[in-house]
Amino acid sequence: MVSRGRQERALVEYLVEHYQQHPQDLDVLQRLHPRALVEVLQMRNLTPEQIGLDYPALLDLIGKERALDLIGKERTLNLIGDEQALDFFGKEKVRQWLQRQDQADAQGPAAAPAPSPPPPPEKANGVDPG
Repeated sequence: MVSRGRQERALVEYLVEHYQQHPQDLDVLQRLHPRALVEVLQMRNLTPEQIGLDYPALLDLIGKERALDLIGKERTLNLIGDEQALDFFGKEKVRQWLQRQDQADAQGPAAAPAPSPPPPPEKANGVDPG
């Protein structure tokens, strides 16, 4: 049941559509194809619970930051509210996340910036190796 591209999407769509006939395959589906599963569920306005999936397990698989990216910054803030987001995440983390989103939006989908490498351990500790 491993597939990529159009076949992956078709497989996920079929299993979501026929989840009652294939309940044993949902666990495998959420482990092998979490991104496609989330996209299909969003497209069909379904929640994982509606098809019998364990939502926290799915969230752990795709990661919270990726889940927020899939939801989108505006919708995330609308769902939880500005004040609750600030209280929960911390003002600085929210600002950093919003800045990353704004930069990514400004650059377009094809121009994702490469992550900068971490500083060498010696520099990070304030010790100059040279």
